Amino acid sequence: GQEIALRGRRHAPQAFGNPVVQCPAGEIALESCRPVGFVSVGPKGRLTGSATVVAVLRQASPEVDCRQGPGCVLVAGDLFDEDDVGIASLAFDPLAPVPRPPRIAVEPASDLRDGDLVSVSGRGFGGQEEVLQAICASGPVDFESCDFGTLSQVQPGPRGRFTATLDVSTVLDTESGPVDCGPEGACEIIAGDFFGGQGAVARAPLAFSAAPPRRYLDRVFEDVEVTRNVHYATAIGADGRPIDLKLDVYRPVGDTVERRPAVVWMHGGGFTFGSKGDMAAYARDSAERGYVGVTIQYRLSPATDGLAIDRAYRDGRAAVRWLRENAATYGIARRAIATGGYSAGAVTAINLAYAGSPSPEDRARVGAAVSLAGTRTIGVPERGEPPVLMFHGDRDTTVPYDQASASCAAILASGVRCRLITFPGAGHGLPYRRHLYAETARFLDRQLLQPEGIVASP
Repeated sequence: GQEIALRGRRHAPQAFGNPVVQCPAGEIALESCRPVGFVSVGPKGRLTGSATVVAVLRQASPEVDCRQGPGCVLVAGDLFDEDDVGIASLAFDPLAPVPRPPRIAVEPASDLRDGDLVSVSGRGFGGQEEVLQAICASGPVDFESCDFGTLSQVQPGPRGRFTATLDVSTVLDTESGPVDCGPEGACEIIAGDFFGGQGAVARAPLAFSAAPPRRYLDRVFEDVEVTRNVHYATAIGADGRPIDLKLDVYRPVGDTVERRPAVVWMHGGGFTFGSKGDMAAYARDSAERGYVGVTIQYRLSPATDGLAIDRAYRDGRAAVRWLRENAATYGIARRAIATGGYSAGAVTAINLAYAGSPSPEDRARVGAAVSLAGTRTIGVPERGEPPVLMFHGDRDTTVPYDQASASCAAILASGVRCRLITFPGAGHGLPYRRHLYAETARFLDRQLLQPEGIVASP
């Protein structure tokens, strides 16, 4: 933790500065070094800068105690040109105390399910302006062992402590291929500045439930077939011209079930921009769990107004009707179709649940709705109508949280099921996508599939 000044001569002038690294003495291997400072080289080749040294290099494998021989060195200059680096030995007080290594605790850490939220508490991260955390395969830390979809950044407090939340996954998507975490602790949460080579990292193992995965609840299919740009309706656009509306269909490859429940996903964009491809990840996740996932194009408008909301609603109804009429072609269970969407798409998803006829004979009737940062704008819920699951950030200024909260309260007051999952501190962009996927699957299983006698089987 001591800061030292650096001076050097006869270096090649550099237009930009270079890092200083601290390494084990001997042959220099940058993967065992830690960035500890920064230097600049002037036009006369004079190098100046500073470094904050550490007594233990935890980046090295095994870690190196620089207080003991052969010790450690500083390397400065152009690290990629061996003829233009300066090396200086470091002599540490052999009795100097060493701070405890950083450590993390995870709760819960066992019997986990895909998409669960866990709390990560870190200590001993003093001196680090930021801490990166990710879920990785157990073993040596490298780029290929971690799932970058789980990477997040937190800032420790003055005492080097932090608390953060992560959504976990039973299967990691790493550069070297998928990793099945399973119940035996094959995966762990790693926290530190390891991607920048700082080396001070902490680990905590994760153990997932040993229960076998079940279709509709878990991702049981690896491959998904996508049928794109299927025409489902023609309507008059905001400019008065006819427009062909299209949808994409996502189906699990290798599935032997002939009729599957379906989820229709609708994109956001304030009814003025966006495309069906924006919800591709949600439709793919639905298909991986055994559903038919559908993303739809709907008419966009020049402004976010009542006409725009009505156009999207009518297009959504046309899409649901078309899916029922073509259910045999795409392997869809007509009685089990849900809607979901983000922002403007979420508004339409809820509107489709309540603005149409409550009659079971209505071909555009849906069985459940999922709202990601949306609210209800038209329609009055009646007892017996579809349940709704809502996700919303309490700092959303685009679709204010109070609107979503009031909407869910009104739905409940009508005798209809509504659950609002709040993300504290989140704005319009929702965090924890894995958690969104998993909670959506659990909601649809309870509120759409079970009432229709559709079983979430292994």
